[in-house]
Amino acid sequence: MQIYSRYFNSITKTVSVNSGMNNIGIIEIFEPNCQNRFSQEEVDKLVQQITSEKDEIILAKDQQIQQLNASIASMYTQGYLDQVILEAKKRGELKYHISKEVKLN
Repeated sequence: MQIYSRYFNSITKTVSVNSGMNNIGIIEIFEPNCQNRFSQEEVDKLVQQITSEKDEIILAKDQQIQQLNASIASMYTQGYLDQVILEAKKRGELKYHISKEVKLN
């Protein structure tokens, strides 16, 4: 039996199948195709670079989220929000008390 893979070295194994057998057992592939292609130092450097890039991306996204939250928070003044609540209450649209989660109607 020969096994070819893009990611592992090709292997050839002899497999004996006796009458009534329907299982050839486990075939283990250990040697990656890229084995000895990169030094541990090169791998560590690449992992560090990827980690740094990931951290920079996360930091940039966190900053964008903070900016959006600040923008949203400053869109309406407290006076405007109070006025909207009073208008909703006048029209009977306010279903809950503002300071308690108690149904008004």
